[in-house]
Amino acid sequence: MRPHRAKEMEPYESEAMIELVDAETKVDFRRNRFPFAVVWQPFPPLTWIFPLIGHTGITDSKGIVYDFQGPYFVESDRMMLGRATRYLPL
Repeated sequence: MRPHRAKEMEPYESEAMIELVDAETKVDFRRNRFPFAVVWQPFPPLTWIFPLIGHTGITDSKGIVYDFQGPYFVESDRMMLGRATRYLPL
């Protein structure tokens, strides 16, 4: 009885697919896109006094920001106080 050979994993079907995946995971400051990251922005009067205090949001694989602005309300693709000023990749 012959042992079964494991099938080799097939590469991506086309180079365009690889380019599409890479394009979606790049940081784009102009469009405010930060894939797989935690984003932060200052909260003007409080951040001036206490520099660590600010407003945070999270992003998905496409870089769209999800911002928790209050109880039971999540804003997508827009933060409460404007653009994100810092980001931390996950």
